[in-house]
Amino acid sequence: MRLFGFPSSGPTAEVPQLSGARTAGRVGGANGVPLRSPDAFRAGFSLVELVVSLGIFIALTAIGATLFLRATSFTIESLLRSDLMETAKVAEERVFDQLFSAKIISLGALNGQPALTAVLPVELPVGGVPPSDFFDAAGQINWGAVEPEGAKLDLPGDPHRLTITFRPSGVAAEKDLDLDLNHDGDLADAFQLGSLAVKTTAGPELRLVVNRLVGSEVGKGDFDLDGDRVADPLFQIAGETWNDANKNAVHEAGETFTDSNKNERWDGVLWVNLLTVAKDRQGRGHSFVYKAGVKLLNN
Repeated sequence: MRLFGFPSSGPTAEVPQLSGARTAGRVGGANGVPLRSPDAFRAGFSLVELVVSLGIFIALTAIGATLFLRATSFTIESLLRSDLMETAKVAEERVFDQLFSAKIISLGALNGQPALTAVLPVELPVGGVPPSDFFDAAGQINWGAVEPEGAKLDLPGDPHRLTITFRPSGVAAEKDLDLDLNHDGDLADAFQLGSLAVKTTAGPELRLVVNRLVGSEVGKGDFDLDGDRVADPLFQIAGETWNDANKNAVHEAGETFTDSNKNERWDGVLWVNLLTVAKDRQGRGHSFVYKAGVKLLNN
């Protein structure tokens, strides 16, 4: 047993000794230096292990980045398509809020673009009880529009009407969008691109689906929006056949019609057909078709 001495601080100081268990690993070294255990030489990584670990880390990072980019691209595309759908839906709802009880005056063109003109029931004073009503003293509907200064009657010398039309602002090419918008099997066509404009006679213009609404096909006019091989104009009136005496494309009271369902009134629906387009961050085109109809009160 090997003994170690320490300076004593008194006559009875004890000399500390190491136990056999603590000195077992110290015997045999040169000049008293203990030998290391075999496990001491295995600390850390070898160069091969480091290279392999780094390679696995790089591979996992690349896979994770690819999955992240794909998920991000899918999310962006989904949000864009949702936005296209929402803008078209909101535009339809705003238009139908105006036309739900409207009477269509004409369906034609304004500055070369499709335009719909209508009058709405307006609430005006009648000098009785109630003090205001949608009907005049004779029981007739007050047709007109709500202008910035209030409800106004539509009169021959003082018209107050609602007009909805298409405002072009550019051109959308199928080749640029990589979309066959008119379903004719090629990408060689171009279309007007713009907004839906809503305006009363004296009021400000409200624009919907700004710079995302597809108008007519350049050089050709109306086209098939949904692939059913039937042209879908922006505004379309469908209903019982009538004799359009004044050629304004809408039925008016007094014009004869075929009463198919024998209810003694003309039945018709105004269809508004919207096609919206946009490009995502990768430059890919996306489109959305929204078609809805509202029953007309043209009798």
